Amino acid sequence: MERCGYLLAACAAGFSVAAPADDSAGQQQLKEVVVTAQKMRQTLEQVPASVTSVGGDYIRSTGAHDFQDLSSYTANTNLQVSSSSTQLLVRGFGTLNDVPGLDPSVGVVVDGVVYTYPEYLTAFFGDLDRYEVLRGPQGTLFGKNVTAGLLNITTNAPDQQRLFRWDLDMRSSGDRAFRPVINLPLGRDMALRLTGNFEHGDRGLLYNTDLDRREQNQQQDSGRVRFRYDSHEGWTVDIGAFFAYHEENFDKQQLFIAGPNMQALARSFDPRFETHIDSTVSEDVPATENATSRGASVTFEGDLGHPGGMKSLKITSISSVAENIIGARDIDADFSPVPFIQDSLGAPEPERQVTQELRVSGVGKDLFGLGHEANFVAGLYYDNYTLRTSDRFLVKDLGATLNYVIAAGCDSNKVPVGACSLTRALGVGLDDVLNLLQGIIGRPPLGEQSALSGLDQRTKDYAAFGQGEWYFLEHWSLIGGLRYAKENRTGQPHSFSNSLIIKAIADQKDFDDTGASALRRTETDFSPKAGLKYQPNKHVEGYLTWAEGYKSGGFNGIPLNPSAIEYEPEKATSIEGGFKIKDRLFDGPIRGSLSLYHTSFNNLQVSTFQGTNVIIVNAAQARSIGFEADLMWLLPIRGLSLYSSFGFADARYTSYPNGPAPGDFDCGKVGDSGPPAQCTCPPDNGTVPGQPTQSGSNKLPGQRRQGCGKNLTGQPLPFAPQWTAAMTPAYTFLHLPYGISASLATDVLFQGKRYLNSEDDPRQLQKATLIVNPRLVFADETNGDWGLNLGIQNLTRETYSDQVIDQPLGPGNFAAIRGDHGRLYTGSFFINFH
Repeated sequence: MERCGYLLAACAAGFSVAAPADDSAGQQQLKEVVVTAQKMRQTLEQVPASVTSVGGDYIRSTGAHDFQDLSSYTANTNLQVSSSSTQLLVRGFGTLNDVPGLDPSVGVVVDGVVYTYPEYLTAFFGDLDRYEVLRGPQGTLFGKNVTAGLLNITTNAPDQQRLFRWDLDMRSSGDRAFRPVINLPLGRDMALRLTGNFEHGDRGLLYNTDLDRREQNQQQDSGRVRFRYDSHEGWTVDIGAFFAYHEENFDKQQLFIAGPNMQALARSFDPRFETHIDSTVSEDVPATENATSRGASVTFEGDLGHPGGMKSLKITSISSVAENIIGARDIDADFSPVPFIQDSLGAPEPERQVTQELRVSGVGKDLFGLGHEANFVAGLYYDNYTLRTSDRFLVKDLGATLNYVIAAGCDSNKVPVGACSLTRALGVGLDDVLNLLQGIIGRPPLGEQSALSGLDQRTKDYAAFGQGEWYFLEHWSLIGGLRYAKENRTGQPHSFSNSLIIKAIADQKDFDDTGASALRRTETDFSPKAGLKYQPNKHVEGYLTWAEGYKSGGFNGIPLNPSAIEYEPEKATSIEGGFKIKDRLFDGPIRGSLSLYHTSFNNLQVSTFQGTNVIIVNAAQARSIGFEADLMWLLPIRGLSLYSSFGFADARYTSYPNGPAPGDFDCGKVGDSGPPAQCTCPPDNGTVPGQPTQSGSNKLPGQRRQGCGKNLTGQPLPFAPQWTAAMTPAYTFLHLPYGISASLATDVLFQGKRYLNSEDDPRQLQKATLIVNPRLVFADETNGDWGLNLGIQNLTRETYSDQVIDQPLGPGNFAAIRGDHGRLYTGSFFINFH
């Protein structure tokens, strides 16, 4: 922790504080915040974009356990991070985590390395220098898959101070984390930094009443090493490597809405089954998730001197390799204790990437003798990444499967439980017969009922980019940039099943697009940026920018049939204006910013439910309108500070006439005279381009007529609250002997109501949540060499979910994934040894 002196409250609230240069002035000061979100070192006030930067000291003081916790402190940002599925959303746009291989809409950059998939984030929490959120399309500098924004993570680099830090974090749930840091100078020119993150939980939030075990008890062991050589002659070499292993129990879907027949069937397998969002779950598959990630990078930065009278000219090369291998990802695909269907990996799922970036950046006193200062960054980029998915769907019990389909059908047709029980008895009788035969012949009498689907994918990207600013007048500058990108992608999807049952319930069809039949895509894109900036001094800025972003098309990662395998690229166009200021208010230093934006998307990629599986299709159009406002203020009351981040994002479909709908939504089922007004159904059971279809007659509950969909035009995007806010007042109220101070801080975190599924069903609406996290901080006020944080997270015990999923073949039945951890008492302690 930086030395904060008597301004410890400000440090606890996330500010980097510097004592006044002239002690006689007696004034508090805000330290300059340096960011690298535009591939150059700039102060926060110099970046013409909506950027929130959170320092490492603040991250540690909040007691945040991971990046998901941390995202609550940045407006219009929502992160859900795991080792196999990560969901990142900014300003209401993002990529859901339910389809393997789908490229993100929010990019991830760690220490300058672009990571193709965001699952690598799990390896980098801890020992952070800063965490930056850059909102809006960033295609010019970062290429594809940043249509919504960018996360720029910077870890602490090795330096010349010897340091041994022991960082302990404990929670009343039994979770505990040990994060050691060792920094070793190796002479005048070299230094080494080792960082570990060892998280282990005794028990999870959810208790599985069917399996009698705790769920989501996450375990993670990760480590990072960075070696830095500084020649002190203008060039440096930075070599980094990381390794992480993550695992957890993975039964976390709570079936909170189910028909009476489905409930009765579930209770016949688990008498403790309940349809509530609480601390219990009932699923029969002993599901687990585990993944291993590793990687290495080499960064070279050299000073090219001052050619042509330039103030500076630098060259940067960043080379990296990385892989993330998912070893297990089991899902109880019916979200119940009924032994119906299980989704597991058919084989480990590897993702590998190789990247290379070479760029030059510079600052000149003018542009070819015209105007005033100019700066630029230009370069070349290449990446090569591969992905292999393999999912195995298994019908566990034929008798239970028949019971499940009958119960779903009875609920769909509103048959009372008593009247349906005779039909279910037939299923129980069949179950007994099948079990008897299996005992006699030693194998399932009808053979294993399973399906295997997968995708082998290889992608190569090439890009050339450049962006610059030119002060054509002393305080006015023009902003311009352009990126040309080309992508070659090859996909080999395939699916096979010997099960007539799976073919019927999942619309599975055998196909094999491998070898000479492989699918190929080639895409090119130009991503421009233009703008105007006014900066009368280094502490005030106003700007107006226009930018485009691009997200590539691709192939669905779990293809059950050859239809709707491919989806097309999406494009974003954004106009943003804002201002930033660093000044004093009532004799207290203040840093504030306000950004207003309008972003529109064409061909937006969205997830939709197809039978028992989720696939990606292209919606027509969407837009988001809103603002972000950040404030950091050291109040004139000595020791009192305030941090706040507010956001408003009205994200809606502007055209999506054939959107997904829950299975019980009356939208053209077979036998209907016609669809209701809120549906779109082409005549004669025609199909809608880009939308999934289901062949044959509608024989199973929850399936809809071909091409029929719910009209979502004008409706909100899922997972997109209109209002988000974070506020942290902090006050140092006690100064004790031996340089010890005591501070009190409280986080107030708000998210408005939001839909938790792409269907925009009111039953899938999460109410607004308000989280209050008070904490008491004791610290070494003199040298910042130790700190003790005692806190309560979620003081008011807010209960909320992150996602709602349709139960396969169970129309109107929904499972939720709980997002909160209940009320937690937390304690963290760190100490530095020099």
